[in-house]
Amino acid sequence: MNALTTAAAEYLSAGFSIIALSGKQPNAAIHPHGLRQPLVGQPETSEDLALLEQVFLHRDTTGVGIVIQYPYAVVDIDGEDGAQQFAGVIGGTTFNETPVARTARGLHVWFGFLTREPQRTVKLGPKLDLKGVGGYVAAPPSVHPSGFVYEWLVPIAPGGVLNPPTLAPDGLAAVLRDQANTLGEYRQLRPAGQPASLAALVRHVRHLEEGNRNNGLHWAASAAADDGFPREEAEPQLIEAAVLAGLDRQEAMVTIRSAYRRAR
Repeated sequence: MNALTTAAAEYLSAGFSIIALSGKQPNAAIHPHGLRQPLVGQPETSEDLALLEQVFLHRDTTGVGIVIQYPYAVVDIDGEDGAQQFAGVIGGTTFNETPVARTARGLHVWFGFLTREPQRTVKLGPKLDLKGVGGYVAAPPSVHPSGFVYEWLVPIAPGGVLNPPTLAPDGLAAVLRDQANTLGEYRQLRPAGQPASLAALVRHVRHLEEGNRNNGLHWAASAAADDGFPREEAEPQLIEAAVLAGLDRQEAMVTIRSAYRRAR
């Protein structure tokens, strides 16, 4: 077996569902319906292994993706900016023994969440995402389009045995709770059949604490963009709220425009 096939077998043995990747996307020749057709179950027979080899020796397969399952989620840190944003969220950079993979530009850090509802994918900052249930991440030894080969710093399935992610740091859990509460309030302010109100998002930005102001502003601007608010309408209100929270006006404008560009 090649390295991808061996890794795929280990992830399946540890209880994960997986997909074959072409670049950063599912290999459409193997998964024409995307995540609705993952590979599941520990490989036990020669037929199972033959299927894995067929999938991961396919000419278009360049990687293996782990489908994110409850109760786990993955923080995607993009470069030095993402690392600084994550340090601001959790109050440091210590990950303990939780699984960590090196990516082309940063890290994938795995965490567990003690919540009743699965943690969904959310935006934590301009260079910081949390990949939740319903998504996937490229896992070692996948090959990034740049040619970089993903590698484990702390493996998640050494020898096919699960190394369980540690619980999410308190700072990260608190940010996610605050986002969920704000978004719930934001949606409730929307009259039936009418556009939503920016009031909850503006109030959220106004009360952001030092260390999470840029990340929180970026999240709020992304939510406004996703809901269809024109930047010209949302930007003045969000900037004023950000200034009241202690952000520089120019810095706030740059953050909001970055969020709108990503939304497009």
